[in-house]
Amino acid sequence: MNIACAALAGTLLLTLHPGGPAGAGPDATPSASAVMTLQLAGPADTAFGMFDPVHESLWSPHWEPRFLGKPNVATGLVFVTVGHAGTQTVWLLDRYDAAARSMRYVNVTAGRTLTQLDITVAPRGPSASEATLRRVETALDPAAADDVRAFAREFPTEAPHWEAAINDALRRSR
Repeated sequence: MNIACAALAGTLLLTLHPGGPAGAGPDATPSASAVMTLQLAGPADTAFGMFDPVHESLWSPHWEPRFLGKPNVATGLVFVTVGHAGTQTVWLLDRYDAAARSMRYVNVTAGRTLTQLDITVAPRGPSASEATLRRVETALDPAAADDVRAFAREFPTEAPHWEAAINDALRRSR
């Protein structure tokens, strides 16, 4: 677990350090952000649980994280996922506040991108809630610039799929 945290911390320092690696400037490492809002058919506390790394598989059948250590859902949890093309992503649950229904993930994908994903869930009545996902993606390698631009266009378009899948899981959990 310490190795993964050190790798994320090192990547963050390189990304956030104004001098950065040789040749890296604001134009060399583009960043983009996008927001997705989901209307969910379940109480906020139940819906919030659908976004943690242990329970996401209830609505996302391809979600298969490999936890480094015990999979306790808490700040500091580190895990790894492997994408469709075999690309590895190292994740850190950077903030987890169940009382506020708020969490933040930070991940690094194959040394190409750094992503921050903030998730909040708010009640919209006794059996409804709204989730807001704010994602910021930064290219760590100039070759990932097109990936970052594509993410900014595509992330919000995934909302109907996520909403339907999570609502289906919420209905099944009743």
